[in-house]
Amino acid sequence: MDFLTEQNSYLIDYQMVPTPADIDIESFAGHRWAEPSVDHLRALMRHAFSHSEEAREKARRGRQEIVEKYDWSVIMARWAKEFERLLG
Repeated sequence: MDFLTEQNSYLIDYQMVPTPADIDIESFAGHRWAEPSVDHLRALMRHAFSHSEEAREKARRGRQEIVEKYDWSVIMARWAKEFERLLG
């Protein structure tokens, strides 16, 4: 959800569920994760196919937001300022 919004993505409904009891990654034991709704995913895929111009615009907007907020040139400038502050 740090990157995805209703304006740049088709967000899939989900339920928070416990991790499976037999999970093989110990650090995930006892946690919960999002289980996506397959029915909602199908509906969104149909919608995106039927509304291809809308889907194209969401993709364009999403790419623009990622480049503006998370491109290395943007991130490195923020990191440099933070490092300077910390080393201050």
